[in-house]
Amino acid sequence: MISRGIVTVAAVLILSSTLSWGRETAQHPFYRLDVRLDPEAGAIACTAQIERPRDTAFTISRDLEILRVSVDGKPARFERKPGTDGSSFTEISVDSPAARKLVIEYSGRIRKETYPEIMSRVNMISPGLAELANYVGWYPMPGNGGAFGFRLNVDVPKGYIVVTNGTLKSERTNGSRNVTTWESDAPTYSLALLAAPNLRKKQMSRDGVTVEMFYSALPEAYIDSMQTDLLRSMDILTGMLGPAPSNRTIRVVYSPRAGWGYVRVPMIVISEEYARKQLRQEYGRAQDFRYITHEIAHYWWNLADTNTPEDWINEGLAEYSALLVSEEIVGKDFADLLLRENRERAAGSITETAIMETEGNSPDREVNRYAKPALIFQQVREKYGDTQLKRFFRTLYDRFSQLNRATTPVFLEVAEKELGPEAGEFFSRALHDKRWGRDLAPREESHADDVFLGSWAGSLVQMNTTTRVVLNLAHKEGKLVPTLDSPDRNVSGIPVSSLRATGDSLRFKLSAFTVSFSGVLNRDGTTIQGEWIQGGISTPLTLTRVKPDGN
Repeated sequence: MISRGIVTVAAVLILSSTLSWGRETAQHPFYRLDVRLDPEAGAIACTAQIERPRDTAFTISRDLEILRVSVDGKPARFERKPGTDGSSFTEISVDSPAARKLVIEYSGRIRKETYPEIMSRVNMISPGLAELANYVGWYPMPGNGGAFGFRLNVDVPKGYIVVTNGTLKSERTNGSRNVTTWESDAPTYSLALLAAPNLRKKQMSRDGVTVEMFYSALPEAYIDSMQTDLLRSMDILTGMLGPAPSNRTIRVVYSPRAGWGYVRVPMIVISEEYARKQLRQEYGRAQDFRYITHEIAHYWWNLADTNTPEDWINEGLAEYSALLVSEEIVGKDFADLLLRENRERAAGSITETAIMETEGNSPDREVNRYAKPALIFQQVREKYGDTQLKRFFRTLYDRFSQLNRATTPVFLEVAEKELGPEAGEFFSRALHDKRWGRDLAPREESHADDVFLGSWAGSLVQMNTTTRVVLNLAHKEGKLVPTLDSPDRNVSGIPVSSLRATGDSLRFKLSAFTVSFSGVLNRDGTTIQGEWIQGGISTPLTLTRVKPDGN
């Protein structure tokens, strides 16, 4: 029998709204950008008109000078301050919180030395190549993120070919300059453009899917065969995960430079120098195909925050999805080679940083977000089989899409539901283990650690209502016994139906109220950062250790 007090606190905690987390409305911001590029001088000049801005705080490259700012047709004051910790970006705050149209005029040179080498290798304005994505802050990026639409006019020297992640609407010549106009077909989260001379284009379509490929030095026969295989790749991924959430275009640009690649749906940018070197290697073409397929997989796996350790979800799932496709199209021998390479990378790594502790600028990023997750998924495949693994991927993608957000707690919840509690515990251990460099496998031991003993308090914000919750963990008969309090309702001792503590990971459920929580203990043992999942809706919740004196 449930007391009246417990029913009352449950009513406070349960959300009744039908709004989805992070769902964009029809009134998303719209960017109108007039961009002039001078590659020989390494310079850019731009006028950015932003309609319906969510706020008036932005980040932009510290190389660029803000010339003028206006709000709703009138000059506006703005403040510019450096980014934190020697950042390559500066923060722009405009003094007009209720702006309907914001116009920012700016210009300057994108200097290689301003950015970390990993960024400057793939984004630049230089003779023969202008390549720009979010990495160098070439347009005013909203501080609070979110989707936006765009119309982009790009003015470049005659002979340069422009490609963006929009749809080409028009092209004209103006003396010694070419101007192209591009528009977004749907809200996007980022803008990328590439301009280079001598780019050639080939296109192939089948069953409503189109592959566009831009290149300059690769053999034409190579491009033809790659287009055929990429159409098959799209078919396999669609069959496994459902229809792609973007338009039905794969736009591959072989950029005439070294370095790595990235995707801005539907545009995939990779190094032509890398592809040409692969031509001379055994399985070289297959490696190039796998590389592009990894980026195509990001059409689906792109909902985790790339600025946090959660990015392992994007990269790990894209990496293993590409492996599955490669096995079907290239063959099992090649898939086995990819697994061996990942094992060697993990074995050669001396890191003791767990996957869930790996930041974007960490030297362990590659091994922890690509190689290790692929090995984890392979172990799951070997244990549960292809059918269950692919069903898990499909359910996982559907759940992430509903939330418009991907987090590790949601991942673990779906794993436990689809594959069972043992799988949830396996993933949790693997993501938090720090001994991969020695063991090549996560620890098997699992126990409730004393570090969680005591009380943990946090504030749950739902629909503009803040509710305090306190989790109490006490030892009884050798195991952790949890209860939950709601101080705002003077209710205490709410029974928790299940709890698992593994290493620095904690999960519990209140089955009667369709509530679950998954979190990770920070390094100094003072907070548990996680997600409160209720009725299918995920809300961030940080629990802070309550000291014995009640503070």
